[in-house]
Amino acid sequence: RTSPFAFTSNKFEFRMLGSSSSVATPNTVINTIVADVLSDFADTLENIGPDADFAKELDKLIRETIKNHKRIIFNGNGYDEAWAEEAERRGLLNIKNTPDALLSFTKEKNIKLFEKHKVLSRAEMLSRYDIWLENYSKTINIEALTMIDMVNKAIIPAVLSYEDELADI
Repeated sequence: RTSPFAFTSNKFEFRMLGSSSSVATPNTVINTIVADVLSDFADTLENIGPDADFAKELDKLIRETIKNHKRIIFNGNGYDEAWAEEAERRGLLNIKNTPDALLSFTKEKNIKLFEKHKVLSRAEMLSRYDIWLENYSKTINIEALTMIDMVNKAIIPAVLSYEDELADI
């Protein structure tokens, strides 16, 4: 099995996206993060002295970046429980539910990142969080009511019918 969000040599792919989902938000997040890192790279490279060997400094920057962030690279089965254990060992987040994942969007460091690049304001981010949480709550409620309806209309009558059959034996 492969990752639902795979890097395939030269691009990221979103896989198994639900029909009610859009890649717009994850793309916005990824592009903002990439813009921030590229901005940092540009600042670093623009501040090297005129006498410095640009290629050598670039190579150094790339090597330091890989060394500092190698722990996030994983090319195995992201669905396997072994990966969850490995992610924990590496100190990576493994958010297991939607409310916690949505809450991450409102962390101060994330708000500052979006504001820095003028992608979203604090108010826009917090309003999106409220909308997503409300949508999640409504969806869970609809699913719970549907489950109750299915149990009342199909499962309980089937159980009672089978119970009657057993009682007649």
